[in-house]
Amino acid sequence: MDRNITFLLGAGASALTIPTVEKFRVALTALEKDILGVGFLNKQDQQLILNRSTPMQQVKESLSIYSRYISDQLLNFSSIDTYARFLYYTNPSELPRLKVFLDFCFSYWQFTNGLDKRYDSLMSLLMRGTTNNASLPTNIKVLTWNYDLQLESCLARYLKVSNLREVYTKVNIYPGPGHLENQILANAFSVFKLNGSAQTYVDDTSTHSVQEYEFEFFNQDPIDSNSFQKRSNRRVKVLEAYHTQISSPKTPCCLTYSWDESALMKKVRDEASIATSDTDILIIIGYSFPLINRKVDEMLINNMGLLKEVYIQSLKETIQGVTERCKKIVEKNQRRPTPPAINSLHYIDEFFVPDDIVE
Repeated sequence: MDRNITFLLGAGASALTIPTVEKFRVALTALEKDILGVGFLNKQDQQLILNRSTPMQQVKESLSIYSRYISDQLLNFSSIDTYARFLYYTNPSELPRLKVFLDFCFSYWQFTNGLDKRYDSLMSLLMRGTTNNASLPTNIKVLTWNYDLQLESCLARYLKVSNLREVYTKVNIYPGPGHLENQILANAFSVFKLNGSAQTYVDDTSTHSVQEYEFEFFNQDPIDSNSFQKRSNRRVKVLEAYHTQISSPKTPCCLTYSWDESALMKKVRDEASIATSDTDILIIIGYSFPLINRKVDEMLINNMGLLKEVYIQSLKETIQGVTERCKKIVEKNQRRPTPPAINSLHYIDEFFVPDDIVE
């Protein structure tokens, strides 16, 4: 009988393309320069900015100024999440703007940097079935605190679909695009986005679309002129769409926080707890167990009453601290017949996969 396996992903799982908390402020400085046009504005973009209601230079300056403002604010806080919580209590009207800006950051970095190749290695081992009838193992669940769409992007490649909506029709991901309360399928490969997703995006015809988030750019040939033109066009559209949203947030953002207990996100976490309650093996990748998420982490892990093995994959310089924090959470469940074995892994060139998965 196949053992039930749950992956718990943190920011380190996407660190090759998406900045982690420790590098966030440095990444904002680089983003500001990129927005302003260092190696950015090309001939194709110059043609696109003609005859627009808001000149592109004004769009870029506005976004770069706000990026610099957030970067300066982070000098006084331990992380961007801490700053968001500060706004929640002291200036809640400003929090939606910050969320939209973070949505922009994650979408832009993903658009610019592409896919963290470690997801590709993982997916190549998870996929089952045939070329024309690919499937995913039903004994595997994924819990992720990450806003990015790295996992969805990789799934799109293997399932041979082009946008987010098509991924959600083939894979059990909760909540759905745009935070739709889609149906959760029992006994299926499932992904639970514990903090929602950065998925505000634009396609070639829409000014604001979350369901048509296209993954085609990940596979574009940088030498091909048509591919380059399309990528360049979208880059300008992304800047324009977010400029409008950051200036006056109107569309609900799909980013949340562990302490931001909306009815939908509470349901996501409750359903995640139910779906992973029979977990035999827990694999933790790039996650540091921050205090701000402790309540949800304890709820999820303590409900894994059959847990037998835990694998923690983190950087060599952080693995000891992460292991100790995880151990404290695991040991709180006194109902397990025997404590699960906790294994620490500090290589990061690929995600750990147990022998159960390798066919």
